[in-house]
Amino acid sequence: MFLVGCARLALAPSDARADDFDESVRLGPRELGLGESVLATPVGVAAVRLNPAGAALTRSYVIEGDIGLSPAVEGRYLAASVCDSSTARVGACVYYGHFSSEPADGARSLSEVSLTSAMPLGDALIIGITNKYVDYEAPAGAKDPSISGYLMDAGLIARPAPWFAVGVAGMNLVGHDDARFARSLGAGAAVTFPGLTVAADVRQDDETKTERYGAGIEYLFGQGYPLRAGYVHDGASGASYVTGGVGFITPSMALDLAARRQLGGDEGWVMTLGLRLFVPS
Repeated sequence: MFLVGCARLALAPSDARADDFDESVRLGPRELGLGESVLATPVGVAAVRLNPAGAALTRSYVIEGDIGLSPAVEGRYLAASVCDSSTARVGACVYYGHFSSEPADGARSLSEVSLTSAMPLGDALIIGITNKYVDYEAPAGAKDPSISGYLMDAGLIARPAPWFAVGVAGMNLVGHDDARFARSLGAGAAVTFPGLTVAADVRQDDETKTERYGAGIEYLFGQGYPLRAGYVHDGASGASYVTGGVGFITPSMALDLAARRQLGGDEGWVMTLGLRLFVPS
């Protein structure tokens, strides 16, 4: 039961190896708006992209879709997912995403199909894994050659207190390829109070031995109007970014919009729009 016609443009935190993919692909509006800092609180399909343990973080059944644009490289990302953590103790997400871009050195595309599952171990610990198949197509002779195959991610979330969470995740732990799908490790923490979340993450790329830092804040106005802001610094490129986002949430659906802008650079805007439908359990 996939939601078709939704998309998300962000580039994968560990899948970026060429100028056509910046370090945010596959991030949704909430993740992007919060400065990419949701390793400790990955809700819904964010679990697929950043920390598999999040698939069992909340009790819900969500159909989600996204659309994203990166005008600088004529980039487009479409994604659809179904996440269910309400009908069984084990949470699960099924995901499909497709990214295409047309930079100066030739068109590229990345398709991914994945299955994420997570299990609570008591009240304070969740573990999860993502099994995924990827297909990356690059022009002949490109420095990042075409490649396809199986990859696996793993993660955990610990909640020592109701208001405090810590998340740890490893991306491409199995099947990694340094030309495109390098192994990366990340950790993050979040402090959550009614209507307010403050979070920070750090991820290290095993190939470049560099870190990417992010921090963000989310405030919920009234009953359904989240406002998000964040900051990201990428050690590999030396670039820094500001992020922001807004949303509208009801008991049956949520609509989120986010954007990111490089500070002192010419990358241009990256924008994402996401729709979530909450299925009654």
